[in-house]
Parts: sequence; structure tokens; C-alpha cells
Amino acid sequence: MGRGTLGIAAAALMTLAGGCGDPHDPVDMAKVVEPPPRFIEARDLLVQFYGLTETPDVYWYGRVGLDCHEGRAFTTAEGWCVQGITYFYRESILSNYWPSQSGLVGDGAMQHEFAHIAAYQHGILAGDPDHDSHWFQPGGELDQAYDLLVANGLATPGL
Repeated sequence: MGRGTLGIAAAALMTLAGGCGDPHDPVDMAKVVEPPPRFIEARDLLVQFYGLTETPDVYWYGRVGLDCHEGRAFTTAEGWCVQGITYFYRESILSNYWPSQSGLVGDGAMQHEFAHIAAYQHGILAGDPDHDSHWFQPGGELDQAYDLLVANGLATPGL
């Protein structure tokens, strides 16, 4: 079982507080690219699997947006180099770089960021930014979500 999201760069979770930029639009639309093939299918599987109460908005950064970690990740407004980040527990921004270069949507950070959203929606303070809860433990929901994506041909086995 692989996590599929942690091998290249750690994904980060952040909640914006008042005064830290525009809380209604943390997305840099100049960096946004089309989502990968089968994104909607993967998103819907993860929403159902994690029991999310609403479907998050997801934006994919690519090309010029991948400006750190040798073109595998992006720099946030806070200066962090990440493959994925979730704002306000409802909006995720993801890199369109895949560790296997397979182009499969599940080889990125989406299931990791959705685990943060699920942790928050299921009562874990701040969406578990330290990855201490059952959601992120070996064999936990993140690993199970990755296995679900593999079983549906949406992720590469063994990443």
C-alpha cells in the first residue's frame, strides 16, 4: 500500500486567518491548468469515501505555476513549496506533476488534501495539519483512499 502523495514533497494544510490576504480567493488563476483526465470520477469517489458533506473546489497548477522542487511543486503566497494545499477546508490547490509521470489523477496529492478536509468535517481540529489522526496513519483512510483509486485505475500501484 502506498500513500501516493508523500514521496516527492510534503503536502501542506493551512487555514487563512483574517488579515492574511483575500480569504475569498487564494487561487492564482494565472497558474491554473485543466484538470487531469478522470478528475471528476476520482473526486466523486473520494468525496463519497471520506463522507464529505460538500464537494471541495479543486484547482490544478501547472506549467509556470510549478516553480519549486525542480518543477514538481508550487510556492504558496506564504512561501511554502508544496504539491497540494487546502484553504478553508473546502478549496484545494494541487500540482499537476505526478511522481510516476503516469498522468493518473490519483498519483498526485488530491487524496491527501481531501483527508485534511475530511478530518476537519469529522471534528478534528484544524483538519489535522500535523497528520496525527487515524486519517493519516499507516493503513488509515489516506492509504485506503489511495487503494480505492488504484482499484479503479486512477492511481499507479505501489507509489
